[in-house]
This record gives sequence, C-alpha cells and structure tokens, in this order.
Amino acid sequence: MIALAIAALLQTTVPPEQARAYARVDEVGSYLMATTVCSEIGWTLSDGATEQIATRVYAEQAETGVDQATVDLWSGEILRRHSDILRTEMTRAAAAFREQGELTALAAFFAGADRRCYAFAADPISVGLISSDGSAARALARQAKIDSWVEVGGLASWQTPALTAKGDLLMALGACSTVLPAARRDAMLSRHLPPAESRDRASVYLTGQYLEGIRSAAEFAFNEVQCERLVGRRIAAVP
Repeated sequence: MIALAIAALLQTTVPPEQARAYARVDEVGSYLMATTVCSEIGWTLSDGATEQIATRVYAEQAETGVDQATVDLWSGEILRRHSDILRTEMTRAAAAFREQGELTALAAFFAGADRRCYAFAADPISVGLISSDGSAARALARQAKIDSWVEVGGLASWQTPALTAKGDLLMALGACSTVLPAARRDAMLSRHLPPAESRDRASVYLTGQYLEGIRSAAEFAFNEVQCERLVGRRIAAVP
C-alpha cells in the first residue's frame, strides 16, 4: 500500500464511526503478515497477491466511505504491529527449542500460522490468490519446516536412531570403499545407499554420510582388517 513507510511513523487515531472499518483493515493486515509464512507451510500465493489485496481493500473501504489515504495511514501502523507480533511469536518458539529442546512451541507456532492462512483463504478478499493441496499436504509441509529448524540438533522427524546407525555404516563403507572386496562393498551399498534420484532429507543425509566417508578415506587410511572390524560393528548396530 502507498506511503506505508510514512504512515508507519504516525500515531493512528481512529474516530468511533470508523472503528469497524479499521477493524476490517486490521484483519486483512494480519492476513498479509501471515502470508510471509504461508508460502513455507504448504500454501501457494499467486503472483502479485499483495498488490491485488491492496486494491481490493481500497475498493472495499471506499464503499464504507473510507478513502485510500486513510487506509494507507492505518495500514502502516497495522502492518508494523502484526509484524512485531509475528516476530515475537517466532522468537519465543525458537527460544523454547534452543534453550529447552522444546518442539511443542514450534509446532504450535506453525499450526497457528496455518490457521491464519486458512482464514485468509476463506475470506472473500483473497479469492483466486491463495490455495493449498489440502490439510494432509500442509501438515507435511509444516513438519518439513519444523525439521529444517531442528535438524542441526538431530531432532528432525526423519532423524531416527535407525537412520543414524545406517548413516554411520555408510560413512564406514565410504572410508573403506577401496579396501573392502568390491562385491561385498557393492552388496551393502545396494542395500543401504538410497538411489541417486532420491531427494528427501533422509536420503540426502545417507548419501552425504557415504560421500563424507570417501572424502575422509585418505585421512583414516584403514587397512582391510580395520575396515572389516569397523564395518562389522556398524552392521551390527543397524536395526
């Protein structure tokens, strides 16, 4: 919306007779802030959605007697406030994970964001501008987003003990790739290494572990006896 930077510096005062109109602009403003997260959790926004929403708000408010300049003035304060709210919620959720390893707050944050995106999609002002492939697809997208936040701590949903054990085995196979008998090595790789075209996070992790082992082979310089012992221990650890 026009002149948001200037409007954001002003103290907004709303006459009582315009309170309902202001509440409506505030509602749409909360949706617009939510869209900064919607696209990351399974929602698709059309090109130029923000500009189209602004045009629709102007038209909607013109019918109530509120001019464009007033909408711009309100919008600056509204968007700034909802941006602060969103940032605070996100920071609180991130802090809960960072300080306590707590995933519930992250899940609650993204679930709340999804509800706002859903409310936006259900509002007539968004017709043709936002869509999703359904609740199941959005749930997967939310989990993927949470996983991207907690992967470094080893707490992503795909980071199971079984997967970690398989990753350790693949690293050993990489480090011993030129030492083990080729037939035995290839048989184990065929069983445990994902296909090259697999791009899910677990597959990327497993492939990365194998490649890391190959890169480290010269540093470890295992002989055949050492490799047999190492790989044997790693195989025994895989469920």
